[in-house]
Order: sequence, then structure tokens, then C-alpha cells
Amino acid sequence: ALTQSDINNIKSYVSADAPVITVNTTNADTEIVITGLDYGYYFITTTTGTLVTVDSTNPNAEVIDKNEVPPVDKKITGAHYVDADGQKALAQIGENVTFTATITKKAGAENYEFHDKMTSGLVYNNDVVVTVNGAPVAQTAATYTVGADGDDTLTVRFNNTYIEGLADDTVITFTYTAKITESAVTLDPEKNTAYLTYGDVTGENSTPVKEVEVYNATISVNKTDDSNKPLAGADFVLKNSENRYYKLDNGAVTWVDLANADVHTSAADGTVPAFTGLADGTYTLVETKAPTGYNKAEDKNFTIAGGNYTAENLEQTATVVNNKGPELPSTGGIGTTIFYIVGSVLLLAAAIVLIARRRTAADVA
Repeated sequence: ALTQSDINNIKSYVSADAPVITVNTTNADTEIVITGLDYGYYFITTTTGTLVTVDSTNPNAEVIDKNEVPPVDKKITGAHYVDADGQKALAQIGENVTFTATITKKAGAENYEFHDKMTSGLVYNNDVVVTVNGAPVAQTAATYTVGADGDDTLTVRFNNTYIEGLADDTVITFTYTAKITESAVTLDPEKNTAYLTYGDVTGENSTPVKEVEVYNATISVNKTDDSNKPLAGADFVLKNSENRYYKLDNGAVTWVDLANADVHTSAADGTVPAFTGLADGTYTLVETKAPTGYNKAEDKNFTIAGGNYTAENLEQTATVVNNKGPELPSTGGIGTTIFYIVGSVLLLAAAIVLIARRRTAADVA
């Protein structure tokens, strides 16, 4: 029975540059038979790790490779809306999204390196926390180091002695966040991928890539009159279900009072700058100023549904029509009060004239 120290010493003695034989296997292979070997002692290693045992000799040796591929999982665990399986999310620009990945330590573990890559619309917050069986593990040379190798956004490299000391099937969890930037495109989701490299040679073997996706939504407006002619000069704001108004400030969507809201104005072709970077929710488009000579249009409501990643849901468009004519003051405003007062005065004047005429007619009689 060889200790890990014995194995390491033998490994350092044997030259990897001149193997007696190399055998390539597939996932379907459960047994490989090597024949024609001379009698003697052989050192056997695998690319998946170091744990190999010899059960019988003289003259045949049965070798059992106990190395196992470490499983990797990846999910979104925090965003405005996250699907039940954690594979897709809907979030607004400027929001931080939380990712959680797990690996499971398996027999023969060696050279474990966790790799994570984010697309350009996600900015990593440099805040990875590594936990083992739920307990945080401090980053040291004796446990793991954090960097960004090659195209990686995040690389966590484990110390072999530390990994070997963990019990088989120990779960290692990585939790970290990223901010969604203005470069995030509605129907082209921001992606976050993760995988693990492992084995006798650093980076030689890798697990399948796990990928999650983050989306956002957009509301667009076209402005016309009742003859479908484009209208310029209409002002719009967007309100959420909490009666707060859209503002895109320093690359983040925020919700403010009306006085500080972003006002989007229709151009000569009737187009209005889109309200971008939205999460799921109910929104109301409010026309705050109509083009000269037109009445203001009624408010329009939009619902962006979580879990629906179609163009119909994520890229919603409305055509807002203005009708010509004078605009009456809004209900409850000072303008309507004036109309009530003027109307009352006219009724009173009519009554006085009627009474005066009756009196005059009576006097004549």
C-alpha cells in the first residue's frame, strides 16, 4: 500500500518523456487490456489524476483507476427575475447579478482549476467567496489562489495538498457577482460560463462547460397623427408600478420622481429614443407634452413578463397617435375650475335676464 508521498517520489523518478506505452480511452471504455509487456515494475498514471491501485501480480496485474470526473454546476442565484432552474434571468442595467457554481471533489483529484468567463456586458465585481461544505475558506497559498488566466474573467487554482486532504464528494462552492452594463443587448444575452480543468497535467482535462444567460428588455415608441404622419416634438416619460420614473444615469437604470426623470422626445421621423435596460414588470408610458396643435395621447401600459425571452416580450413597441384640436385642461386642474366658474356666471346672468324680462312684462300688463 503506497502512501501519497511514495507515489509522489516514484512519479518524480520516472521520466514522463519516455513512456513504455500510452493508451487513449473514451468514456465508453470500462476495461483496457495491455499485452506483450516484459516482466518488471511499472509506474502507471492517468491524465485524470493520481489515484491508481494494483490488485494482483505474477504474472498479470489488475489495475483499478479510481479517478472520477468532478461534476460542475452553475446557476444564477440573484437577479430581478431568475428562472426556477437558475439558467436564465431578466435584470435591468446597473443591477448586480449573483452567480453560484459548485464542484465536487472526487477520488484522485489533482490540479483542480475553476475557470469562469463573462461576456462584455457583465463586469465582475472581484468578490468571489469560496466555501467548503458551507464554511468559507480563506484564500492562502495553502488553499487556493485567485486570478484571471488567459481569457478567463476569474480563475481559482487549488493547492494539490489541500484538495487531496478533502474527503471524496466534498462540495466546493463559488459565489460571486457581476454588474450589467449599458453594452448589454436585449435579445443577445450576456453569458457567464464555467468549467473545471483537472488531472495529472495542468489543464489537460476539462469538464463540460456550464453556461447561464442574463437578458434585459426595451420599450420603443413611434409618434404619428391620425393620418399616420410622423410627429416631432412629443415628450414622453416611463413610469413603473411604484409610480417612479425612468432615468438612465452613469450606466444604471434608476427610478426617480417626475421632476428628475429622463424625457424622451420624438424626432422628425416620429421615432422616440428607446427606454432600454429594463427588467420584468409593469410600466406606463406617459406623454407629458404633445406637439403643437395636437391633444395629448392617453397613457399606454406595458407588461414585461419574467421567463419569456422572445422578441415580442423583450422588445416591445407602441405607436402613439395624437389627434388635432385644442387641448382642454386636465381634470381637476385650475383650467377646469375656470370653466366651472365661467359656466356658473353665464347661468346666473341668464337667470337675471329672464327674471328682468318677466318683471318688465308684468309692469307693462
